[in-house]
Amino acid sequence: MTARRATLPSIEPGSTVPKTLARLSALCLAIQYTSRPDSGRPGTVHQVLIPLATHPTATAALPPPADTSSVPGPGERALLDPSRPATVVVAR
Repeated sequence: MTARRATLPSIEPGSTVPKTLARLSALCLAIQYTSRPDSGRPGTVHQVLIPLATHPTATAALPPPADTSSVPGPGERALLDPSRPATVVVAR
């Protein structure tokens, strides 16, 4: 699949999974899920990792960590890698 530019959505911790899935589906990305203990209200989104085409392991974290100003954040355009799935981290 060819890399493509898209605007990263705003996804906050505690967002519902269906709402997050709808925002990621609009980017035409495959989606995988993982869970993390003690990371918020169970069953809600803790974080989303979106694959970037700039490096084989590069991802944009939504919401972004405070110390990564060089990584694109919500509302910014990024070159996405649709050959790798986005990861939705769900609180458990």
